[in-house]
Amino acid sequence: VNPEVWAQILQTATSEKMRNWLNPRQVAQILLGVLRAEELIEEKGLAQADASLLLLLAASRRLGRASPPDIVALTSCLALAPLADRAAPEFLPALVEALPSHIFRIPEAGLCRMLAALRMLVQATTGCGPVFQEVVGAVSGELAVRAGRGGLSEPQVLDTLSHMVFFREHHILIREDCATQVARALWKQVPVLELSELERAEAVATEMRRWEEPELKQVAEDVLVECGETRK
Repeated sequence: VNPEVWAQILQTATSEKMRNWLNPRQVAQILLGVLRAEELIEEKGLAQADASLLLLLAASRRLGRASPPDIVALTSCLALAPLADRAAPEFLPALVEALPSHIFRIPEAGLCRMLAALRMLVQATTGCGPVFQEVVGAVSGELAVRAGRGGLSEPQVLDTLSHMVFFREHHILIREDCATQVARALWKQVPVLELSELERAEAVATEMRRWEEPELKQVAEDVLVECGETRK
């Protein structure tokens, strides 16, 4: 879509009347288009960054009525948005309110996308307060439950643990029982891992072995031993 068409779309979508009318899915679809647009449209009077901010703020007021796929898409949009740090203070509290009634219906792939988006937000925003911690805790906790039931694929388990390590390194609380549950799932999966996945598993387990919790350190050690056995 050329810049002139985008300008028309954005001027319409970000008008006050339209922002009050659009539902979460429509906001997500427009946002994804905005964020994928190759050119900024500042010369048309509306910058990509300003448009994404207005749309995210509009979406924040409707998250309670959003479907699980829309919540995943909008969280990803927040992480990609140029002005994420300005949208997050309104979006994240709305997400905290919406998650309890929706999180159980979000598929594993969607939860993994959300955790990856939250990781991007750490790098994009200047601070991660209690509300951000609450969102990370909810998403990582649900992934841990799914991992304990055997519901995560090998790449999903590895991705989840990698994100957990990252959050801990940035002083964002990851509960010990959640990390242990996902690490145990990895330990069970080690015998079927590809070589590249084995290398990732060893790298993650090595990091987790440095953590203070004895049970978690032991599971990480078990993963490393199993990786060594699998390589033989």
